[in-house]
Amino acid sequence: MDFHPAGASPDRHENIIFQARLEPYRSLSPKGFSVLNILLLFLGLSVTFIFISTGAWLITAFFWAAIALLYLAFLANYRSAKEYEIILLSRNSLNIQQVTSSGKCKEYKLNPFWSKFSIQKDVGETEADMTVSHIYIRHRKLQIEIGRFLNPDEKERFSVHFQHALNIVKFGR
Repeated sequence: MDFHPAGASPDRHENIIFQARLEPYRSLSPKGFSVLNILLLFLGLSVTFIFISTGAWLITAFFWAAIALLYLAFLANYRSAKEYEIILLSRNSLNIQQVTSSGKCKEYKLNPFWSKFSIQKDVGETEADMTVSHIYIRHRKLQIEIGRFLNPDEKERFSVHFQHALNIVKFGR
């Protein structure tokens, strides 16, 4: 997640007040994914050798099925990592580009003066445990959810920066 408040490079003859590229967090890098797969392969081969040599060959089929499901889960996780959002805010426009993991793109060009920023918080056990669960930009009858793939801390950080930039545009402060 990248934030570039106040004074970033101009875009189409407009000064960008706020620019962010939001991406899902992935704890395992592609290199780590390859290492994990190699380790699982060696583990699978050694377990297969042990169980086949003792005559319990049926267990190896279930073991390999579990490894295949684990691989498919990681593969689906990496495909969803291609998803991202770009938010550009200038004095004249609020541009939002949302790209899904399949490559489908939705673009919105909004007037920042007509745009309302809101967050929805989930209540924890105490009031101090409240976390940001959803971020919305409302523009007339349109409601756009921003950063639904971010964790609560990243949503909180983004919302603080974006609200500040939107206040600069709307109120000059």
